[in-house]
Amino acid sequence: MLNYVMSKLTRNKQIFENYLKGDKISEISKYFGLSESYIKQILSKEKKKEALFNKMRNNGIFWSYDKNVPYTKFNDNIIIEHTLKYGDFEDIVKLTRLYGTKIVKSVWRDKMKNDERFKKVNVLIARVILNMKIDNIESKNYERLDKIKQFAS
Repeated sequence: MLNYVMSKLTRNKQIFENYLKGDKISEISKYFGLSESYIKQILSKEKKKEALFNKMRNNGIFWSYDKNVPYTKFNDNIIIEHTLKYGDFEDIVKLTRLYGTKIVKSVWRDKMKNDERFKKVNVLIARVILNMKIDNIESKNYERLDKIKQFAS
């Protein structure tokens, strides 16, 4: 199911990129086999995602990446992960609305949940954003910390 959702994200970015290149909505609609009204909905959402990405980039959240990479060429998982880690609460709420709780939760679980450095943020995200019970967080081992301890010894 998640692979389908991720391929949908890729498709939507491709639609947005084609639109930015100058393709007409009717042409995009025929190529992807989707209605023009649905294409317009996708474009509206992609514009909001791009605005969030640009805000995060301008705030220096993606400091280790090329500053000139456009939104359409940037990985959604990295956008989600970095916004969860370094974004404001308002940005995280906006992120969840744009990408959906399932995708945000999946990235959070894979990239942040077991990272001791973000324990307080993880509790906030789990309780408030993902509507989870706190037991799911505090009882887990922190894999990254364990790996660092292993390398240090």
